[in-house]
Amino acid sequence: MTEQTFFRARLFLTGVVTITIWTVLIWNHYHGGVAAHHLLHREDLPAISNWWSGLLLPLLTLFLTYRIQKRLIRNKDNNSDFSQFPTKILYGFFIALLCGTLISVFFIAGYSNIPGYMFIGIFFSALFFPIYRAECLLGFVLGLSFSFGAVLSTAAGIIFVITGLVLYLYVRTGILFLIKRFTSLISPKSNIISIIIAAFLFISLEGYSQEIAAIKGEVKDENQKPFAAASITLYRAKDTVLVKAAFSDRNGVYLLEGIRENSYILTISATGYKKIITQIKMTGTSEFNVPVSIMLTEVRGLKEVMVQAQKPLFEQKADKMIVNVNASPSNAGANALEVLEKSPGITVDRDGNISLKGKAGIQIFIDGKPAYLSGADLVNYLRNLQGIQLDQIEIMTNPPAKFDAAGNSGIINIK
Repeated sequence: MTEQTFFRARLFLTGVVTITIWTVLIWNHYHGGVAAHHLLHREDLPAISNWWSGLLLPLLTLFLTYRIQKRLIRNKDNNSDFSQFPTKILYGFFIALLCGTLISVFFIAGYSNIPGYMFIGIFFSALFFPIYRAECLLGFVLGLSFSFGAVLSTAAGIIFVITGLVLYLYVRTGILFLIKRFTSLISPKSNIISIIIAAFLFISLEGYSQEIAAIKGEVKDENQKPFAAASITLYRAKDTVLVKAAFSDRNGVYLLEGIRENSYILTISATGYKKIITQIKMTGTSEFNVPVSIMLTEVRGLKEVMVQAQKPLFEQKADKMIVNVNASPSNAGANALEVLEKSPGITVDRDGNISLKGKAGIQIFIDGKPAYLSGADLVNYLRNLQGIQLDQIEIMTNPPAKFDAAGNSGIINIK
């Protein structure tokens, strides 16, 4: 393969990437909108639109294939005529592309723990293979981009490259040096190298993959009996933005899931009882247990009665939970997906997959009619639906007969 032929191959690959990414962007634009991703998946950080992928991916492809071409020329001692294209480069590209694609698929499917293990496996392989090279970075970024956008994928790819470079050129070299010093004590054919490398890697990466935490507690009355239907609300400490809400069950137990590391204010309230306020600092534990809360009767002198027609944020009915969206000022600047994430019993993962009391596969209704959307289309629709446009959200774990629901996971009716 001549240098000119390789240049044409670079342009062809860049063209394929450009056409593919712009086809995906235009399709998304007319089917719910182009998604935007928050940095570090935190809502308080800026969001980056996937439209940037249309510019960044072609430029990145052109640049990285240029780096591959320069390396091939250098390896051939400046001879621009390549007799055969190295298959190792193709293997590196397609394996990295497969890894990036699988990570994207598992995130979309809701299996967020599997990518964590995959990253550990990738870093482990960096001790044996030069995964920091341009073909690996290109394949990895392309595999991630169609789910996470090019900007976040490129940032992840840079971390991927830097880590792989350090592990392969420095950590690996140091381990081999230590092994060489002890060759007089071990057999050359033993597996001691693999054992030491594995032990070192898993110790250094212990705790790398942290799950999102949960807050669990129990509410009792003055007679130490379970207190049901107490309103549990969790606010972010720095700006008092509502993060999650729930009600205590018949046993007085409540559970708030999907809570990230941060400082929070937990309030427990009920009509006729004193409000309990607790400050909580989440540090990455899988479950934070709040001490038992005792509800004390509140005695007030009757001075003046003023009746205000203001709806509560949450209403517990016999067959459903009602969220009055307009009752919380913070909902005005949120989208429908963010409002759902704050609602009792609802969990939304990083990719927008919704579950109700731990059950996936729930049905979304709009004004009492099924929303014939699923997957990324539904997520994009909810992200583009602003909270100011909503009146109520009805959450039904056991929907009435008028709702023709498939399965028994529940229904969320957005009005």
